[in-house]
Order: sequence, then structure tokens, then C-alpha cells
Amino acid sequence: MIFDPKKKKKKSIFVGRMDYFGKMVNRSARIESVAKGGQIVLSDITLQEIEVYLAALGNPDIKYLGDFKLKGLESSQKIYQILPQELSERVFEVEQPAFVFLFF
Repeated sequence: MIFDPKKKKKKSIFVGRMDYFGKMVNRSARIESVAKGGQIVLSDITLQEIEVYLAALGNPDIKYLGDFKLKGLESSQKIYQILPQELSERVFEVEQPAFVFLFF
């Protein structure tokens, strides 16, 4: 493997494959772990970045799933689901919100 410190990635000298690593890759993997099969999830930061493109994407359905405490991340992450309008009625089970309120 050849390491390029400027790009924070390794390149295999045998197959030319790129291996990415670092905090952003770990964060992405943890957010991805919230998703179920066929579900698209994203963080609040990513949602802010793509908001200007939502109309061009057909105004997809966006649903707030909650704050999640994810392994290896210091703060909880606000997670959203994004689906095309045609699939907006599709339901996915949410397993682990970071905060649970119990009322007695």
C-alpha cells in the first residue's frame, strides 16, 4: 500500500484500489448502520448540504428519525430518512434512538 498523507487514502500498488480512512469514513459507516435494507439515511449536515438540490430531485420525502448515539462518535447524530415521493409510504423500523422518554 502507498499512503498519500495529503489525500488521507492508501492506494494498492497491485490493483489500484483506493482505501479511504479517517473520522469522516467512520462517521459515515456509523450513520449507514442505522439504515435498513432499501432505506436511505443521512445526517443533518448532509441534509443541509443537499437542500438546494431537493426540488431538482423531485422534492423527496424527508422524515426525521431522531437523535442516535452511535459507536465511536462523541455526540449524538440527528438522522433523517430520504425517499422519493413514490415510496413515501414505505415504513422502516427504527431501532435505537439516543434518547428515550418514559412517562409513568
